[in-house]
Amino acid sequence: MFINSNINVGFFYNKERYCILRKIGAENKMIQKALCQRVGIFFFMLILLEIIHSVFGIWFSNNFLGNIISGFNLWIVIATIVFLVGIYFLATYLESKRIIGFE
Repeated sequence: MFINSNINVGFFYNKERYCILRKIGAENKMIQKALCQRVGIFFFMLILLEIIHSVFGIWFSNNFLGNIISGFNLWIVIATIVFLVGIYFLATYLESKRIIGFE
């Protein structure tokens, strides 16, 4: 979560950079694509970290507490993480677009 809290703060500092891109003639579609890629990279790292953390947490609990979580439940956990982080990604992307002036 610390990574993502820095994403929104970073857009306040980079708003000027996106304005400069607009001034030198970059199309809005190109700027939005760059913004989506930038936010996407941070969220991909977040999803990867959360999945690794969940897999090791489930492995640890299965080895030390007994087999209480099946492989099927692991996929439910991963799907839930991807879904929730996906919603968070969408909200962050839309808010970032608003901050730099697309909406």
